[in-house]
Amino acid sequence: MAQVPKACQICAENIQIRWKCLNCKTLLCNECGQRHVRDELYHEHQVVDLDNIERMQTYDFTKCSFHPKNSVSLYCWECKQTICVDCLGKSHHGHTLETIEDARVSMKKTLWNHQAKINSQHLNLCYSEKEKIQKEMRLHKGKFEDEKQKILEYDLYLKEEISHRTELLLEELIDEIRTSAHDINTRATKLDYRIKMLHKTNSAIENKKESFDIHTLRSVTELSTNVLKLPVDTFLSTKTLPCSSKQFCPGQSRQELEDVIKHLAGSLKTVQPYVPSSIEFKSINSFSTDLTSISSIKSKQDGTILISSNQDTNFRQVDLEQEKILEEDKNMKFHHFAITKSNTVLFAIVDNNCIKEAKNNGQTSDFYIFSSDNPTTTTALHVTNAGLILVSTIEEGGLPYTITDTSQRQVMVLSECGDILRIHESDPIGHRLFLHPDKLTSNDGGEICVIDKTSQTSGIIVIIDSDHLLKWIFHGIKEEKFDPIDIVTTPTGNLVISESHGTLLIMNYDCVILKKQSTIELGIEFPHCLDINNKGLLTVTSNRQYFKHKAKLFLFKFSGF
Repeated sequence: MAQVPKACQICAENIQIRWKCLNCKTLLCNECGQRHVRDELYHEHQVVDLDNIERMQTYDFTKCSFHPKNSVSLYCWECKQTICVDCLGKSHHGHTLETIEDARVSMKKTLWNHQAKINSQHLNLCYSEKEKIQKEMRLHKGKFEDEKQKILEYDLYLKEEISHRTELLLEELIDEIRTSAHDINTRATKLDYRIKMLHKTNSAIENKKESFDIHTLRSVTELSTNVLKLPVDTFLSTKTLPCSSKQFCPGQSRQELEDVIKHLAGSLKTVQPYVPSSIEFKSINSFSTDLTSISSIKSKQDGTILISSNQDTNFRQVDLEQEKILEEDKNMKFHHFAITKSNTVLFAIVDNNCIKEAKNNGQTSDFYIFSSDNPTTTTALHVTNAGLILVSTIEEGGLPYTITDTSQRQVMVLSECGDILRIHESDPIGHRLFLHPDKLTSNDGGEICVIDKTSQTSGIIVIIDSDHLLKWIFHGIKEEKFDPIDIVTTPTGNLVISESHGTLLIMNYDCVILKKQSTIELGIEFPHCLDINNKGLLTVTSNRQYFKHKAKLFLFKFSGF
């Protein structure tokens, strides 16, 4: 569309445009332009002679698309196009105009700024995000490989157990066949002998029955009489051969077996991804004791702490804030103890086949008595947030890390009244869950975590899910010795595990390791017992601190887990 020349934007009459006010962006005739310059209100305005604009740098190789005879010399920022002087009319009224050179400089400056932002901000952020994604991918692949390995290992374990069971069934069947075959062969041999004797007697009778010799007849008669002394049915059986046999009976129907296999083979559960956070420990205080060692600790609701030491046969109640022993028994040796929701104390005394309860009125009574037919030793006690009592046991006098047919390595779940609700001892196919259950904890979801000692200096973590089935077995970090000593569940549902070689291992109930914390960095040489008090502080005991043979307690505030 052709450009239409416009009259002066002041007088609106004269079409001989001579001036342009760059501030007002107004086209002026000669007279109006001179008045505009002289007016004090506009003394700072820049009024440009259009003849000077024409003499500004032009780009001869680019002709104006509206005025082909003219080269472009201006750039309109609103229209984003180059124009010539004759284009200064209606179409570009009020638009921002610059010489092409100035516009080029502005654009180059903008491009430099954009490039700087791309290089210093956007690319850096993108590369940082890409590195994060690659790290997540590596973690994802690593997690996939770990889970795949767990599935394959469990698959191998199930196959070995099923193969072992198959071998036992075949051996039993072979023994049965061997015994039955021996019985049948014995009966056949006796029957063959009887038939032989009957034929022999029958032949003798046939040959001698017409004899006139009385002695010959007497001899044959005695022979036949002796043969016929046995009743005719002595060697006959009223039973179908073989007398008895064994038949294979599947343990479950096919439908039931499918359900059992699902439980045995496990399943893939959706778990919340672990979002790494800053896990920190802040030392609050430390306390020295006169005890050689501390066997277990538990915090009471009133803020005091109960401490037992088997080595010192000592049990005491301590107010840490006052650093004062409130009560003490110097002749008490516990296996373990726990505090109930009603603030009573459950404890298992060495050489006593029951669990005692110390009530708030000072009286002590039997909470649970083990059967005298199967003497049992309590190794750990724990009270869940729901008030249930967990008790881990081993048979009395049993070898610590060896399983026999009479072994009772189990975790009992008792009600608040001491009634047995269930017992965890074997998985659905009869494989023992524990070798030597030693410490217990639980979360609000009903899952149970057990330290199972496999030797005096090693152990594993066994986790039982809310369906009362085996969930995980944690053997420690690969290629590192794992010797768990004590375990506690945090208010957020994560686990803290103390290890004998100077480590606190933080992980969740899906066995995802959140942090491996060196206790040397926290000032603890040999971490032992763990507890979390009603203020959310973590208590860690050390039975030897810098080789001083007295136990110490350390209090920490923790965050991030």
